[in-house]
Amino acid sequence: MTTYDFFDPTRREWKKSFFEYDISGTTIPSEETPEKYQFIYIDGKVVLKTELVEYAKILSEKNREASKAAKELMRSMLLAAPFPAKWVQEEIEKPSKECIDQALSKADQIYDQFRLIPLRIALSIEEGIILVYWNSSKNRSLKIEIYNTSEVVGLINENKNIVSSSYITTSDNLRVFCQAFLA
Repeated sequence: MTTYDFFDPTRREWKKSFFEYDISGTTIPSEETPEKYQFIYIDGKVVLKTELVEYAKILSEKNREASKAAKELMRSMLLAAPFPAKWVQEEIEKPSKECIDQALSKADQIYDQFRLIPLRIALSIEEGIILVYWNSSKNRSLKIEIYNTSEVVGLINENKNIVSSSYITTSDNLRVFCQAFLA
């Protein structure tokens, strides 16, 4: 007998098998199965058709929590980035508040659109912040550098060769550049 994960909305938890429930002798639900016993397979889970709205609400809550945690992680990565003492001697400026805000905004935008979290967030010797992403299936890196001058530059490397580089002037430019990184 095949078992499926089953969402029980009354208990707001997953069960190992929907066969534990009274489904009037039906095994795999079909078109003839009464609606209250029809199931839909979503994201590797079997969900009662009548409970899709509740399932969607719970997924939405989990996505909001995950998004909040991811954004807090990125903020922590940035705040923990060291500024070498050697740079102070070389009179390299720390990133400005505007630069920090813009870097976090770009990281948030990339997360919101592509669910990517940077592998590294670091301060840059060019007086700014760099966001580094990695695409292991393509052996590519994406680097987004935000300068104190408010300029934003993107760079895609593949196998240590530059594939693309560009100034990023709009949110749409950033989206297209990230799509190229993932393609």
